[in-house]
Amino acid sequence: MRIGELAAAVGVSTRAVRHYHQLGLLPEPERLGNGYRDYRLRHAVVLARIRRLTELGLGLTEVRDVLADEAGKDLVEVLTELDEDLARQETAIRERRARLRALLETEGGLTAEGPVSPALAALFRDTAHLSDSPMAAKDREMLALIETAAPPEERERLMGLLGAMVGAPGGAERARAVYA
Repeated sequence: MRIGELAAAVGVSTRAVRHYHQLGLLPEPERLGNGYRDYRLRHAVVLARIRRLTELGLGLTEVRDVLADEAGKDLVEVLTELDEDLARQETAIRERRARLRALLETEGGLTAEGPVSPALAALFRDTAHLSDSPMAAKDREMLALIETAAPPEERERLMGLLGAMVGAPGGAERARAVYA
């Protein structure tokens, strides 16, 4: 069987087959007199296994380790790690969707330059009456940028500090004086 036939049989591109050869995942077959590779059934089996493992989310380095392990011990270990990673991703996606829903429910709508978290959106809403000065607008833009780029723990700390400053006795008056 030629490379195109092998690739079509397994459902990968000929380029992928060559790439797997270069990485040592798929053994090179014997060549015919005309220089063409002569693939056998065992090549199709190995290639199908590579495809199946990559579809599960394994990286090519992990696939190499699994293929090198005759007893299949590494496969169980690798698949367990993959399952744990997918569970973490699933949790992160659920949290992101909850934040997105909260933002979509924000009163007054969202602007492109506005906050991306419900906490900052609420803070902006609660402090909008303090000042409409250009400096206050720039500060809100800067806070939105910081909040977008900062890691989650830093965002929480920032929101805590800002909330405490605004909520402190005399906080609103101090903000008005700064932006006057």
